[in-house]
Amino acid sequence: MSSFSQTDTTKPTTSSDTTKVRLKVPVAKLAIKDILKGDGCEVELKLTQEKLVKTEEREKQKDTQISLLEEKDSNNNFMLGKKDEQLKISEELSDKLHKELTGQKFKSFLWKAGTFAGIITSTYLLILK
Repeated sequence: MSSFSQTDTTKPTTSSDTTKVRLKVPVAKLAIKDILKGDGCEVELKLTQEKLVKTEEREKQKDTQISLLEEKDSNNNFMLGKKDEQLKISEELSDKLHKELTGQKFKSFLWKAGTFAGIITSTYLLILK
């Protein structure tokens, strides 16, 4: 083989697009190696770009998950705040009920004591007459 040719595959081919150059075999072998290496680099670049796109998509998914988890955390904190408010109200109501119960017990005691005193007084007055 005494000559090699190369065409540009990105453009439509015409008869004037082919350039013939005479190269010695060792130089031609080196040129072919360089061409193959360049083709390999193109493939590697394409794979790297695809990997980058997938990595960016995964980053977006992670960002979405992070924002959802932050929103969930915010909701949980809100619910904890509401539970604390409910607990405080419950304690206040319990204290109020305890005070009312103590007051009712005292009133009941006074009513019983007054009734007992009335019975004793009535009995004493009946005995004196």
